[in-house]
Amino acid sequence: MFAEETHWRYCPRIMSTESSAELSANRTILSDFPEPLSAAAIARHLRAVDLEVEAVGTTGSTNADLMARARERAFRSPVLRAAGTQTGGRGRLGRRWIDGGASLLFSLGLPWRKDPASTPEVTLACGVAAADALHAQGIHVGLKWPNDLLLDGRKLAGILCEMAEDPAGGRSLIIGMGVNLILPAGLRDAIEQPVAELAERVPADRLLAERAWWLAQFADAMLAAARKFERVVEDPS
Repeated sequence: MFAEETHWRYCPRIMSTESSAELSANRTILSDFPEPLSAAAIARHLRAVDLEVEAVGTTGSTNADLMARARERAFRSPVLRAAGTQTGGRGRLGRRWIDGGASLLFSLGLPWRKDPASTPEVTLACGVAAADALHAQGIHVGLKWPNDLLLDGRKLAGILCEMAEDPAGGRSLIIGMGVNLILPAGLRDAIEQPVAELAERVPADRLLAERAWWLAQFADAMLAAARKFERVVEDPS
């Protein structure tokens, strides 16, 4: 279980953060995890060298956390914020994201020059990149416009892209993702759509041991896709 006050201090690219161990009764007990989600563990698996990494035990929403910062001052460099669990996660159109504790939950914040109207397109680009990351592991998924990854027609993951502008007019793109790793018994009934879990394709013990690796694969893929989208749209040649 996450320590009540957990601090991580690593290299300068990794931010120091705190976490709370309070979990609601309907969540997976995180003591089943081999170790807390660690910023250092995530950073070890990332290909992006300019990405600051934060990891917290519990937060309301990683997207909301980064959106609040971006509205005060636009990001100058990319940031990844991961959480063990969220109390107020949400998806597209404000729909609630229900996480059962055994999920990948994270957001990326990065500088952005494109118009807010490009949000659906960059969301799709990130979705394709995330699907490709799964395909590279032999896991074939479908993409439902504009932001859901489907396994056998059931929702495995969701992506939420949002843009923020600071008082000086600087823009940031926030890319949030939630991936179902293991869904506890009974949680499926609380979700108002057919859902899937990655444990249907990967052994659960391996998923728990390799959470940081899986998160890094998705983060790298979507960050690269967003940057390519911005570059290509600005200069199609």
